[in-house]
Amino acid sequence: MPTRFSLLALLVLLLVPTVHAQTSRVEGRVVDAENGGALPTATVAMWQITATDSSLIGGMSASMDGSFSIDAAPGDYTLVVSFIGYQTVRRDVSLGGSPLSVGDLSLAPDARVLSEVQVSAER
Repeated sequence: MPTRFSLLALLVLLLVPTVHAQTSRVEGRVVDAENGGALPTATVAMWQITATDSSLIGGMSASMDGSFSIDAAPGDYTLVVSFIGYQTVRRDVSLGGSPLSVGDLSLAPDARVLSEVQVSAER
């Protein structure tokens, strides 16, 4: 019995680093292009895009300081960052075994969405 337990424990110890190495992380921060301020709750999605299909791998809302972190298997992906009233940003990333920081992703205001509206009424 102790021999079987020892072999099982050794097998588990050998497999743990392999399982852990199968995911990586991309992290960054979403900011306003004009003033550098954080854009909390901006949507960050990571897509795997091929010639024939696309798959959503993961996503999240940016935290109050604009930061985000998404875990995924090593591979090539496209980050899509959006926020109401701002232009969507797409960034290709390639994940390896170690975490990847994309730094600040700047979103510019979308002037078409922010155009002037006039309201008038008559009695």
